[in-house]
Amino acid sequence: MLSSFFKRIRRIWSIPTLRDRIGYTFLMFLVVRAGVHMPLPGVDLIRIKNMAKGGFVDFVNLISGGAFSKASIFTLGIAPYISASIIMYVLTLAYPKLEQMQREGGKEKEKITQWTRYLGIGISLFQSILAITFLQMNGYIEAPSVWFYLNTMLILTTSVTFLTWVGDQITTNGIGNGISLIIFVGIVARIPTSAISLFRSSSSMNFLIIELIFISLLSGLMIAAIVAFQLATRKVPVIYASGKGKSIATKSFIPMKINNSGVMPIIFSNLIASIPSTVVFYLPESWDLRLKLMGLFSSGSLVYNLLYFALVLLFTFFYTSVVFDPEKIADNLRKSGASIPGVRPGSETVAHLESIIVRITFGGAVFLATIAILPYVLSSLFGASFSIGGTGIIIAVGVAIETLQQIEGALSMEEYQSFI
Repeated sequence: MLSSFFKRIRRIWSIPTLRDRIGYTFLMFLVVRAGVHMPLPGVDLIRIKNMAKGGFVDFVNLISGGAFSKASIFTLGIAPYISASIIMYVLTLAYPKLEQMQREGGKEKEKITQWTRYLGIGISLFQSILAITFLQMNGYIEAPSVWFYLNTMLILTTSVTFLTWVGDQITTNGIGNGISLIIFVGIVARIPTSAISLFRSSSSMNFLIIELIFISLLSGLMIAAIVAFQLATRKVPVIYASGKGKSIATKSFIPMKINNSGVMPIIFSNLIASIPSTVVFYLPESWDLRLKLMGLFSSGSLVYNLLYFALVLLFTFFYTSVVFDPEKIADNLRKSGASIPGVRPGSETVAHLESIIVRITFGGAVFLATIAILPYVLSSLFGASFSIGGTGIIIAVGVAIETLQQIEGALSMEEYQSFI
């Protein structure tokens, strides 16, 4: 197995175009991680180490790879771009014209992408104000002033635009989806810090060993389950008609992925689930209700878990409806002279495909939601600490699989071209 792995690495290294694309991707990773360690001017870095966690802070830290807790120039990460993407997806669902533009692709889809970027800039300005207010309320700003506000707003907004550009460059010139890979690198980069934090917080060496074994086993099981889930497909058999109108037996099938939506429902749900606690944080401290609401909506609370679970279900179905088009599949089957056994072409095929995708999507959505909240539930029951959590593991594993599949596709294409 190990020899096969090194053989594959040598094969990748022997293809100049693929080697260059992977090298370019890693170069962009270094740029992003360098920015994470560049602090904002005028922030008390000593006091900010004790920053409170929870809600929007946890989400932005996940997306930015810990940049928020460092008061870095990349404090907002790509959270504003993700927020803009959510809004555009909702608008696409609400307005048929936008949905048509999305499905047509090409220049029309590029317009939506451009509008998303512009909206992301606007959201960056708003979220930069929230971030600055958060820093000021906690006494992390050394000398608050109008100049500090304007300068920091400009830095944070520009950094979001830059990160979005880096993501686009990775997608175009590197390997994999750039935005997803930026999130992936941020999650992976937090593992050593989380391990050190776990070591320091343990009361004894024996307890540390038990906790490490427990977390390692649970993480291993979760990763194995997520990999199996991401690769699982439902095979819908297809038969083709011969020239005389008779059906000929074939082994063809339509592969319907259990998870058509990827990691986006998790990212979207995490962002929206953190909004209530963020809003409550900015309420006046004199309100007695503020502390109760903060406990009610804090990460890992019953209300938060239920809201997060429901949002994952909702966004999984929503995103699947965007990327999966049963009418187009049924039309392609009809044009190629194919059909599903026992199902008539046309509207009956569409209804059959819709019933299948609803069933498998529901099962997939429940699985995603369960994995996402499982560490929160276990933490509340046993007091174990999960610094990355189910959300981070799902995103990291999902992005890794998608990237590896793209590399495998590039290898297969290269082998095919060399064969012909």
